[in-house]
Amino acid sequence: MSTSIELPEGFPRPGGDSGRLLLQTAFTAHKRDGRWLSPKKLNRLLQKSNTSLPAAILELPPGLIRETAEKINIRDSVGEVHLTFAGMANCAGSDAILRLFFEILAEVAKKEREESRWVLGRVSITPTKAARVNSALEGLSFRNPIDFLMGIMELEPWCVGAARSGGWDQYVPASLSVDSRIRFFAGTRSIAEYWRKREDFILKSDTLRLGRTLDGMHSEVISTAGELWADGHFTQAVLAVFRHIEFRVQKTTGELSDSGQSLMAKAFSDTGLDVRKSHGMSGQSEQAGFKFLYMGAMAGLRNPRAHGNPPKEEEAEAYEAIAFGSLLLRRLDLASQRVHTP
Repeated sequence: MSTSIELPEGFPRPGGDSGRLLLQTAFTAHKRDGRWLSPKKLNRLLQKSNTSLPAAILELPPGLIRETAEKINIRDSVGEVHLTFAGMANCAGSDAILRLFFEILAEVAKKEREESRWVLGRVSITPTKAARVNSALEGLSFRNPIDFLMGIMELEPWCVGAARSGGWDQYVPASLSVDSRIRFFAGTRSIAEYWRKREDFILKSDTLRLGRTLDGMHSEVISTAGELWADGHFTQAVLAVFRHIEFRVQKTTGELSDSGQSLMAKAFSDTGLDVRKSHGMSGQSEQAGFKFLYMGAMAGLRNPRAHGNPPKEEEAEAYEAIAFGSLLLRRLDLASQRVHTP
């Protein structure tokens, strides 16, 4: 039994007919009955085809079912054998449900972006969208596709959590909990593209942008580097922030032909842009200190990323560099207000 879907190189596949039969039986049962099979039920069905659940599991590489072989007891009539995204993709007849997967992924990513949720937020998919779901499935008879997909999606690395509906006929919304990491997958339409992004996502960090977001930083940091950061382009995000700071200083001072350290040295001299919050001798020290901070930002953060081979960017250090840029922008706002205040 084979699927009509072209799977990318490196995608996990069953190692034999028993493994393929296990996946297909679980998929077909959920399609028909709207629920996952217990190990006991699945084993009984596999025995009718002269194999067994333990034999079939031995042919499955990691990542095709939720459970590990050690956790599955063929006598268990309460638990369930749950397919993952990769397990579903290996099943014949999953083409339409995979298209629906990508539609929901795009919808959730769009909603998260529109609501500007840079922290944890819940996005709901409700049974009232049955017409759109049925259209996406193109006539495929599927008892509870939303419940099925919530079960698949809750296992994906970008998902914080999911709540499945109480049944297709009940008005109980199914929902996904996501944060800005979902943007890493926005616009994905094929298994090959999705799997490439997924592998890259996991390789970089399994907590990518979960604990460190740009929420609360200067608004120009978010508008300048927000999308780059959300897509995992840390070096480009840092460079974008400090190029923007340089542009703002040029615009505020009118020194459009100067740049880098030279620009900052002139702009924040004792008679230049006033970024002080202190007075007297403390204020003079503060002004001098910030002049060197702006100069150092150009020499140590902007220039290495703008010329030659940029250093390998660690997420934590990139975040701290951007936070430093946010501070410089806030002081630049203060200086700009003083320039325009009589």
